[in-house]
Amino acid sequence: MMKKIGRTIFVWGMLLHFTTGRAQSTIELQKGDTLPALSLNLQKGDSMYKGNLKNFAGKILLLDFWAVHCLDCIASLPKLYALQNKFKDELKILVVTTNSQQEVQYLWKKFKDNEQAREWVNAGKQMTFVYNDTLIQQYFKPPSLPSHAWIDKEQRFIALAYASSTNSKNIKALLKDEAIRLDEMAIINIDPDNPLSWIQSTGENPAPVIPLSYSMFTPHIEFGMGGARFLREVKDSISKLAKEVKILNSPILELYRYAYKGAAGFRGFIPYDRILIESSRKEEFYFTGVQQEYPAWAKNHTYCFGLQLPPGCKENALEIMQTDLDRFFNLHTRIEKRSVKCFVFKKLADFKSTEMVGGARQRVKIMKEGKLYYVLQNVGLPLLYSTVSGVIYAMDKFKLVLNETDNEGIVNMQIAWNEDKKEISLPSLQTALRAQGLELVEEFREVSLLVISDRK
Repeated sequence: MMKKIGRTIFVWGMLLHFTTGRAQSTIELQKGDTLPALSLNLQKGDSMYKGNLKNFAGKILLLDFWAVHCLDCIASLPKLYALQNKFKDELKILVVTTNSQQEVQYLWKKFKDNEQAREWVNAGKQMTFVYNDTLIQQYFKPPSLPSHAWIDKEQRFIALAYASSTNSKNIKALLKDEAIRLDEMAIINIDPDNPLSWIQSTGENPAPVIPLSYSMFTPHIEFGMGGARFLREVKDSISKLAKEVKILNSPILELYRYAYKGAAGFRGFIPYDRILIESSRKEEFYFTGVQQEYPAWAKNHTYCFGLQLPPGCKENALEIMQTDLDRFFNLHTRIEKRSVKCFVFKKLADFKSTEMVGGARQRVKIMKEGKLYYVLQNVGLPLLYSTVSGVIYAMDKFKLVLNETDNEGIVNMQIAWNEDKKEISLPSLQTALRAQGLELVEEFREVSLLVISDRK
């Protein structure tokens, strides 16, 4: 039985840095180095001014390496703004980005009508930015985003750490010259000419040897503010089988959907409507709340998984992952044929294909006689089935919809749209289909499913 482990140090969570035969840059700062005097163009709101990193001596300086494509970076802005306001002149946070001012302004404009993102934008407009940066990045070389560089009051470089370390407790301790605990970015140098260099021990105090193969779990890792997820898979170039898998912060159900990728004849992830959860812990498997509640839920219900097979192994990493997931979560999963109640989309005897009307094929909402309708024009049955499946998915993503038509025929139809609920109701859909000589009914069918149940 695999045991849950802590996350202070974990093999695959380390950032791997590949070195080449070229000489290493002498500009990169090491822990304890004094900050150089770098001239900067700073901007806060509409005010632009020149400054120097040396201007911030006597206070803690925090460099937030940031980008417009990084959701965690953007979502962390309110937290950073709150810390800046709390510590005032004792702390200076600079948002350092390679993006231009125009790119950031475009992001603010894009988010202006998004209620959830409004807090991010308002905070961002109050922070001090360094745009178009290429110089500061060379000194700190952040391997991922968001990364925070910590500099103490004497302008000494303390560490490059994950955003999870940026909190009041650490800032207060550093102001008092007390020890702080940072989730540092551990970097292992790898020589591409010697691929085994990252597991070889050197020096008088050799590090523990990391095995060529492993399988491991950790709880949720806070390396950003948005409950970020990460997935990496390496396949054998000949067999095309997965040989290495690394997943960060994934719910249990998504781990299984990935592990069973390609099973039961599906090309990609197992669809939700082909999953049957019989476990008594069903509520732990996937998130059902509103988006704003996800980060809090994710801390207790998402996991990290790493698996690497040894060289020459002919097994599929995904099949081993299935077994490891079952052991870790004490579950029993398998692909199994079951008779389940599902929706069946089929033709009635009076179905007649309609003639093509003027204009292109389209699916649009229109107002007609004071009522809103979802109109399908010149739509074939495969596309109509896709629309029907989407309606059912919005109601229950685990409800299966089978297409038992011959896919022959064109329809022109309208379905009543519920503007209050932003959806098409099942009765409205069924009524509209019957008018076209089609039906959507619940019946039992035998299908292949991913069954998840508790281990006895």
